[in-house]
Amino acid sequence: MKANHTEGMWVSCWFYCFIHSPSPIWRTIDLTEYSSALKKRIKQTHRHPDRYWELVSQALISLSRCSRSSARSIRLNAKSKYPYHTHIMDHAIYAITYHCVHLDELEESTLLHMIQRLKNIKRYYFKGTSITSNVLRAIADQQQCELMEVSAQGKNETRNSWMKGLPFDSESFLYFGEKCKETLRVLRLKRTSFHSPEALYTLFSICRKLERVSAGISAIDDKAIEILVKNNPQMTHLKISLSKVSDRGLKAIASRCKNLVHLDAKFNEGTTAQSLTILTRGVCKKIQILSIYLPSVPPKELPNIIESFPDLIRLDLAQSLLDDDTLKEIAARKPKLYSLNVSETDLRSLINFENLIELSIGLEKVSDAATRIIPRSCPKLRILRIHQQSFSEGAISSMIE
Repeated sequence: MKANHTEGMWVSCWFYCFIHSPSPIWRTIDLTEYSSALKKRIKQTHRHPDRYWELVSQALISLSRCSRSSARSIRLNAKSKYPYHTHIMDHAIYAITYHCVHLDELEESTLLHMIQRLKNIKRYYFKGTSITSNVLRAIADQQQCELMEVSAQGKNETRNSWMKGLPFDSESFLYFGEKCKETLRVLRLKRTSFHSPEALYTLFSICRKLERVSAGISAIDDKAIEILVKNNPQMTHLKISLSKVSDRGLKAIASRCKNLVHLDAKFNEGTTAQSLTILTRGVCKKIQILSIYLPSVPPKELPNIIESFPDLIRLDLAQSLLDDDTLKEIAARKPKLYSLNVSETDLRSLINFENLIELSIGLEKVSDAATRIIPRSCPKLRILRIHQQSFSEGAISSMIE
């Protein structure tokens, strides 16, 4: 068991049954670690999968009684390889809804009666979970959803589903948009599939108070972006990577989103060498985090363009053509840059980025001598991500010493 003062509680697989005294201090009930350990134990002892959900339900009952009305969040490891993977017992749901009536966060759960019972939930995270149309409409009928995240992980697409692996139709999702148009602030659609972009056009026309949108899906095109930014010029975060947005869509963003601080437009099919220039000529002067794919932009033009964003602190130019001189110039003009993602470049240029805290590199061939540059050049580095690369033992040792 781990405890973090009064803000959260994590339960080991043997401790929950000893907790019965009422305590109003725990705000988060987190059973993810317990659930993972329990799955292994059930498998080792060849118990029936129903036993797993019986024990999880018992844990929920005990913890909901302890936390009483103070609990705000319940986190479960809801994904399971067992055939009965959504069998939280009814008496456990009753205990949660009876004791924890002030919950305002629900993660990875499709329990319809739980949604209908809990009146304060405003943020929903559905990751690889089966969301029925009835569940979505139940959420919509509350008319208070502030955040909706849908991340599909399944590979099967049903005939009546417009989202990959998630069995609810576009009509239900548009119903949700209409009901929650006054409250919805954050919309995240990840690894999802649309039969056509028309549903997106309608959704972006309905919801006019969005502040953060993440929609890295192929159905996002220039028209969808134009409708989105026209109705939501107040947006601060926009992620549209892996979409069909071209320079036309970027022009719409640049002309309306003056409060934008985070833009992710990597790997879009229609962007050209003019993409950054379009952004610099618009109203997006507050950008702090920029991720963009520019394989055709001459490297020597990048420093002048990037300088147009005075508040820039994170820069992702992965797969863009960069040379050592270009990175040196960027470092000279952006000394406060603390996060950098690059590839196809010489590590020796990192000597100029002394304030870097986070670094991502994707290089196929790097010598051991080059890797020794990283710790010497970036003394403040805390996070290092390395992609598409194998290092010798000596190279790894030189980076961590």
